[in-house]
Amino acid sequence: MSFLEGYQSTSSLQSVHSLPSEKTLSKDEIVARMKREAPKVKKYINLQSQILKAKEDNIIDDSFLKLSQELLNWNPEFYTIWNYRKELIIGLFSSDTESLQLHISDELQLTLLLLKSHPKSYWIWNHRLWCLKHIPRPDWPMEMKLIEKFFDADSRNFHAWQYRRVIVDLMKDGSNDRLLLLGEWEFTKRMIEKDIANYSAWHNRSKLINVLFTSAVSNDSNIEKEKLKDYYDIFLNRDKYLFIKKEWQLLKTAMYTDPDDSSVWFYIKWIFSNYFLSDKITSDQKLQVVGVAYNDILELNELEEDDGAPNKWCLITLAHLQSLKGDSPEKVLIDLRKLDPMRKNRYL
Repeated sequence: MSFLEGYQSTSSLQSVHSLPSEKTLSKDEIVARMKREAPKVKKYINLQSQILKAKEDNIIDDSFLKLSQELLNWNPEFYTIWNYRKELIIGLFSSDTESLQLHISDELQLTLLLLKSHPKSYWIWNHRLWCLKHIPRPDWPMEMKLIEKFFDADSRNFHAWQYRRVIVDLMKDGSNDRLLLLGEWEFTKRMIEKDIANYSAWHNRSKLINVLFTSAVSNDSNIEKEKLKDYYDIFLNRDKYLFIKKEWQLLKTAMYTDPDDSSVWFYIKWIFSNYFLSDKITSDQKLQVVGVAYNDILELNELEEDDGAPNKWCLITLAHLQSLKGDSPEKVLIDLRKLDPMRKNRYL
């Protein structure tokens, strides 16, 4: 069976908004259902009691690996049981490296199986991370490929994005850190180009920026990709002016692709914040990049007006950029109050 055939995009703790409406059961149907499910409920309660008692008594026996797996198949959110499995694995196998490698590999398979049906379970992701931190020989390339499989199924799964950030940190060895992060930088661009509205990809990109600007300076001649080389030099020289100029190419494409997507506009506002405009950038450079962005957004808003109405996000950003230029944003704020009267107090 392929990965996607076993994947469900909804969370294990599903929102009521993601569930289809169920038929209201009659009293007789409720009674019949309770009778039908009573044996399963009884088995679950007995199994739970047995395992929790064993944990309380500090019993370390491999039979409880099988029993706890059965319980987790029913309820993968049962974090106490995941913690007991950690105790069992360490207690049973930590003295033998090969045995530990084998059994944690099995544990990774268990988490993968459960993540396919519960891809937004904190406890399964956390347990998988624990496994990778304790397995003697982690397979990082395979793990990165696995994460991409999850993204193929749901590119916005923020659990998978957070997991990927931790995996990248674990992969660092001091000699490859900058290239590893630049690879992640390029990866976020690819994910954004696939889906402009991928807030998780934009967020990950913003997290990488500060790390790349502040990480230790080094020079590496083994950078072959020209796009990666451009950004490498920008981060190496901590050149925020050139960074904004280059990043604006991506942002301009994104905002024209979907002018109503808020994630793009939040990122744009951050790019034109003090973090970028008050450090290692001259006043002339600041006015130049702000002016280019202002003109491009003004042009986009005019196109939106031609289609029927100005764009709220364009106007909000234009007001911000006008302030940065030293101009009064009052006219734009008046337009915003007309366009969005329910939130008019925000635009004073």
